[in-house]
Amino acid sequence: MLETQDIRHLDLPDVETGLQEIDAVARSGFFLAFNMSTLGADFATTTFPERWQNLYMAKNYASSDPLMIWALGNDGRKRWSDVTFPDLDNVLRTAREHGLVYGGILAATINGHKSILSVARPDRQLHDHEIGRLDKIFRAWSTALFEVPAITEKETIVLKHLSEGHSIEDVAAQIQLSVPAVKKRIESARRRLQVRTTIEAVALAIRRGYI
Repeated sequence: MLETQDIRHLDLPDVETGLQEIDAVARSGFFLAFNMSTLGADFATTTFPERWQNLYMAKNYASSDPLMIWALGNDGRKRWSDVTFPDLDNVLRTAREHGLVYGGILAATINGHKSILSVARPDRQLHDHEIGRLDKIFRAWSTALFEVPAITEKETIVLKHLSEGHSIEDVAAQIQLSVPAVKKRIESARRRLQVRTTIEAVALAIRRGYI
C-alpha cells in the first residue's frame, strides 16, 4: 500500500472544500502527487481501494500505466478513455475490476515541478464541468506550492552553504551572522518546507531546485 501523506499539512488554499469537491466526483477514489517524477513524489496521497493500491505496487504498474506515462510527459486534462498510450500490462482493465471504471487525469508543470491528479468513479464518465472544477482546484494547489519559492532568499543562502558540507558555525562566519540567527533561518526554512529535520530541508530544497 502506498505510504500516503495528509494534504492538510500543506499550506494550500481551501483544502477542506477542495477535498470535498474531489471526493464528490471521485466515487472510487483519487491519487494526488506534487513534484512527481519517475522516481516518486515529494508528496503523494490516495484514496483508491487498498486492494488496488497493493496490487499496483506489487505489479509495479507505475512503470507501464498509460495514465502516468501520459501525465509525466504532458500537461492538461483528459478522461481516462481518451488516453491512447498502449496498455501493455492491462493496467486499466485490471483497475476496472476494482471499481475504477471511469476517470480523469490532470497534469501540470509549474517551474519544473510536475503535479498529477487522477480521479475515478464506477458508474459514468466525468462531465465537462466536473473536470473543469477539478482542474481549477488542482491548479490552484499546484500554483500555491510552486509558483514562487517556498523559502526566502536568506533561507536559501543558508541551506546552500549547508548543502556544501559546512557546519552551522561555518555558515554563521561566512555570512557574518550569529549562530542563533542562522539556526533561526534554518528553523524557518524547515517550517516553510514542512519537514522536521535540517537534512530533509536541504534535500527537498535541492530536489525543488531552490539551491
